[in-house]
Amino acid sequence: MDKLERQRAAESAGHPEWAELPDTMGGAWREDVTQYFTGRSCPHGHVAPKTRSGGQCIECRRIKDREYRKTPQQMQYMRDYMRERYRREREQR
Repeated sequence: MDKLERQRAAESAGHPEWAELPDTMGGAWREDVTQYFTGRSCPHGHVAPKTRSGGQCIECRRIKDREYRKTPQQMQYMRDYMRERYRREREQR
């Protein structure tokens, strides 16, 4: 995909700034940025940047994270974490 096609894909997704990202994972590593934008849709149809670390579409990752936070295990972990954090902050005062 050439630069003009990437620019059009970024603009149609509502984020023209994505076209400024590198177009490959290797380019992202060389430029030391965490995301790259190919301009192509992921298998789920999202046209969004991908993560440098795993090549996963950031929109797919956002959906997966949202679903995980709803699990009982994660909710209990967050309750315990916040209780402990609050307790430590009170002790420091």
